[in-house]
Amino acid sequence: RLELLEESDAPWYRFDASHFCQGLTRVLFAVLVSPEERSKRAILYGVLFRRHEGQDRMVATDGRRMAVSCLASSGQSDEAEGTFPNRVMPYPACIKFIDVIESLNAQTCRLRFGEKHLSFECEGVSLRCQWPEGDYPDYLQILPDPKPPLRVQVNRETLMWALEIVSASQQKTFHRT
Repeated sequence: RLELLEESDAPWYRFDASHFCQGLTRVLFAVLVSPEERSKRAILYGVLFRRHEGQDRMVATDGRRMAVSCLASSGQSDEAEGTFPNRVMPYPACIKFIDVIESLNAQTCRLRFGEKHLSFECEGVSLRCQWPEGDYPDYLQILPDPKPPLRVQVNRETLMWALEIVSASQQKTFHRT
């Protein structure tokens, strides 16, 4: 059955295509792709787009591992208003978007986070996908609180001695035949 997806009044978000593609590629390893698990937790079969502390982020998790990537060069189009929504892009759409960007060697791409679907445009190619149902887990509860850097004092001579031992043992390992 073919369903036509309605146009949306939602704003377009413009991204540098190579940064967008790299960000998606960095987080996709953590997407839940196991078919038996996917049927239980379908919302994890995708990448979450979320704004946090002024940064647009892509997040993926399978419940055991998690990846977060920031979209440093994102922005709304001139006519856009509002904030970057919390939405999940399904895994197959992520793969297709990466393929389109790489095959066209695109400079920019645009996303529209509609009420029922996601629209993607890049170099004259338009794609749409429906949102998965359900709520993505709050990944911020999992991340540790940022702490100041740990300061360590060591004896320089002891450290150099230890590094020489480790270096020598590594060289022996690499030169074995």
